[in-house]
Amino acid sequence: MDTALTGVTDDAITRLLGEELRRARDALGLTRAELIDRMPSKIHPQTLATYESGARQCTVIRLIEICRALGVAAPDILSLSLQRAKAELYTLTLLIDLPALMYDDADSFDQVRTWARLKLEEPEGKNIAWLEPPAVREMAFIFGMPRTELVAYLATFAPRAAPRGDDQ
Repeated sequence: MDTALTGVTDDAITRLLGEELRRARDALGLTRAELIDRMPSKIHPQTLATYESGARQCTVIRLIEICRALGVAAPDILSLSLQRAKAELYTLTLLIDLPALMYDDADSFDQVRTWARLKLEEPEGKNIAWLEPPAVREMAFIFGMPRTELVAYLATFAPRAAPRGDDQ
């Protein structure tokens, strides 16, 4: 897998895979019920809806079954999902778990860890940093590293759960 995708969360990939499945179904003009009628397992329409919304992960076997019913190749759907996930890394706000970042030991990111430590020492002392794409671009320039490398690194420190209001 592309190293820039290492920071993409499972949730993002699940959501984007579901969106690609829905796009393929919509392109054929099928309802969920019509797609399910084409499938050997006859899953519940709500199950398909949860796959398409990204609320539920789809197993590889189920992905292949859905793709066959859609007449599309599962690797193509997965590739499109991963391509969109990579693009999202560079266009969306990154949420960074500062304590986790600060205690990482990657040698080439000392300056980034120093930034995390200083952010934590600010009077607000928030554990989660919200970085918009322009801020990430500027950080990469200041730290003298490729933006793609910084984004991939920072994305690995996404918070495990949605941040609470007091961490914003």
